[in-house]
Amino acid sequence: MGRSTTRHNADGSKTLYLHVFKSPDGGKLTVKSLKSRPEKATILGQDNPLTISGKEGAWAIQLPDGPLSPFATVVALTFKDQPIVE
Repeated sequence: MGRSTTRHNADGSKTLYLHVFKSPDGGKLTVKSLKSRPEKATILGQDNPLTISGKEGAWAIQLPDGPLSPFATVVALTFKDQPIVE
């Protein structure tokens, strides 16, 4: 994974954007140090939800099959409240 940014949405929800520069092994992006479970995960610009599995501190986001962007793929994680990160 690479960098992340956040957005505070008008409805009070929060979005955490994960900038992925290299496709993870097995297509599963593991997000460590994140205690809050995302409500929804998508690739930015796409509507199809991604599968979220795992547990607190080790959430796994299943990315779609096929190559990701050669530059960076942005995964948007949506939360009802401020996500808790350790």
